[in-house]
Amino acid sequence: MEEESNFSKHINRVRSQGALLIACVMLSVDSLNPIKIVCSTIGIPTNFVAYLSLILLLYLFGSHFTELAYFGVRVFFTSILSIFFAKNDCIGKSNIPRHGPIIFTGNHANQFVDALQVMTNCGHKVGFLIALKSFQRPVVGFFARIMGCIPVARPQDTAIKMPDSETIRVNGNIIYGNNTSFTSQLKIKDKIRLRGNPEQLVVKKIVSDTELVIEQVCGDELKEMNDSKWDLLHYVNQSNVYDGVYEALRMGQCFGIFPEGGSHDRPDLLPLKVGVAVIAFGLIEKHNIAVPIVPIGLNYYNGHRFRGRAVVEFGPPIRISPELYELYKKDKREAYKELMLIIENSMRSCIVTAPDYSVLELVSMARRLYIPSHKIPTPELKQDMNRRFAEGYKMLLRQYSLEANDRINSDDEHLGFSNKDLPEDARILKEHLEDYIRKLNELGLKDYQVPTLAYPNPLRATYIVLHLFVAWSLAAFPSLILNAPVGIVARKMAESERKRALAGSVVKITGKDVMMTKKIIISIVMVPSLWILYAFIICFFTNWGNSLKVWIILSMPLFSYAGIMATEAGMVDIKDLKPILMRLRPEKKREMLKL
Repeated sequence: MEEESNFSKHINRVRSQGALLIACVMLSVDSLNPIKIVCSTIGIPTNFVAYLSLILLLYLFGSHFTELAYFGVRVFFTSILSIFFAKNDCIGKSNIPRHGPIIFTGNHANQFVDALQVMTNCGHKVGFLIALKSFQRPVVGFFARIMGCIPVARPQDTAIKMPDSETIRVNGNIIYGNNTSFTSQLKIKDKIRLRGNPEQLVVKKIVSDTELVIEQVCGDELKEMNDSKWDLLHYVNQSNVYDGVYEALRMGQCFGIFPEGGSHDRPDLLPLKVGVAVIAFGLIEKHNIAVPIVPIGLNYYNGHRFRGRAVVEFGPPIRISPELYELYKKDKREAYKELMLIIENSMRSCIVTAPDYSVLELVSMARRLYIPSHKIPTPELKQDMNRRFAEGYKMLLRQYSLEANDRINSDDEHLGFSNKDLPEDARILKEHLEDYIRKLNELGLKDYQVPTLAYPNPLRATYIVLHLFVAWSLAAFPSLILNAPVGIVARKMAESERKRALAGSVVKITGKDVMMTKKIIISIVMVPSLWILYAFIICFFTNWGNSLKVWIILSMPLFSYAGIMATEAGMVDIKDLKPILMRLRPEKKREMLKL
């Protein structure tokens, strides 16, 4: 079947190329030009056909404007992501159904970049549910409307911080207040969030000013937060949002949903919102359409930095079984819970989760050391091995540390345990890995450089120096004039955005998940503005010839991109040159030889 598909693709490509070449021949020779032959036969001017074709072309663009605009946006952001990320790997694309409607559901680790990764990799026209406050932003809202996104008013966006004098404590599904006025402050279906914890507790019954009943039974983690400050999240009726999504899916459109609710930088999933299950079951109930749910894993490595790496993994589609739909008819809440558990497990199978970032670093280093240095693993193998090492690490925690096991079950992001809890061979391995990582960080080296430390190569050092000189000679002018102003402003504004987002969030660790989005937005605005400014200066303040002016202005995008690539190549050369220079210091040389 695959051989037949490749043969068909080959024939179609040859046929298209042949048709194009035949058309070029016919249009180049007047006696073979079909337009001129027909016009001369019936006695009408060829301009008439040109004007008619132009009118039809405008009609074609107008009638398909939405699709063409979406296609243009996708091409634009594909180029943007290829510039901002050194590598974008896509895994499991064969798991995506060829025809819609489809619901894509993924983790939310890099704000608006997540949606761009899905849009540019899934191969379908896909819209998204987007926060209303983001939809109202100038640049983001412009592109969101073209993509067919539906705005959602989220309760957390209008959360009210209650006075510090009012505190609450949780006991099972009962909340007791201190100095509170629940009867006047709250309504049924409103939500309460203990400050410093992301979980939202839905009000089921208000007993008195100091006592209420919530829908879910809380775990030990919330019970331990005695006399906690709290935030009030008023209930938002989302029926119009659901109706819009139902209609879009009924018409065959694909939709992307990030069920964690908001972007974050934690190394594990946040509790998932039930909305995706409501949509999936509701579509069957209202329109008898069983839409597949495709889980997505969005994995970033230095995703907040320019020229980081991203891995997008699509998992096997989830389909609602007849048995699960029968359960939905009897008990909606239980059916939602079961489907969300399936979705969560499927999403976890597409990402690498860990208790904290130090464990992720440990897992990544173990994978790099496990694979022989002469072998280049595929993105699929890298992702699979990272996941296996991470899951194996968590299995050790469950088996050898009851305390760690309790923290795993409570999804504590600060999970950790002493090395002495591990069996001796695992403990020694972990200590060696941690020591190896620490020494690399102290020396400022990368793991791939270690095999070259014992055998210096003068010819390679000479090549690196010459390559660095050539790369930076080419990059100096375009980088300083075209790229440096944008980079400096984008970095400063991204850092300000990170601090602002961190101050307003209870789930973010450092707030780095918003930085890349800010850098992209700043670049989208500043880069063309800078080109226009330079074009204005060239046109009105230089005595150059017109052809030279046009050539320089049209070459600005090429110079800018060439500057980025040359600068990146130069930075790699500097990293490779660093161990060569460090060998000149005896104490550093001894440390490097120990590695």
